[in-house]
Amino acid sequence: MAKREFLFVYGTLREPPYRNLMGDSLFVDRATVKGKLYLVEGTYPGYVEGEGLVFGEIYSVDERQFGKLDEYEGELYVRRKIQTSSHMTCWIYEFIRKVL
Repeated sequence: MAKREFLFVYGTLREPPYRNLMGDSLFVDRATVKGKLYLVEGTYPGYVEGEGLVFGEIYSVDERQFGKLDEYEGELYVRRKIQTSSHMTCWIYEFIRKVL
């Protein structure tokens, strides 16, 4: 049986058809993380750690799905661990470009 990891999602991964990239993911909880969302290329949100709160959802994801998710998020994001308001440690995709 494959290991499962928690993933905090705040943007397009919450919506079909992109949610399918998470495979047989299971909804766990709604939560917040400390940070801010920026509009990336005028189209989709990018999380940056900092002041404020970002609302999102936590999913339990088969670890084998992260290759597809990393490819989808591309060079604009890095996957890292974060602590949520529900005291869960989750992966999150953080926007890595300099915010002007």
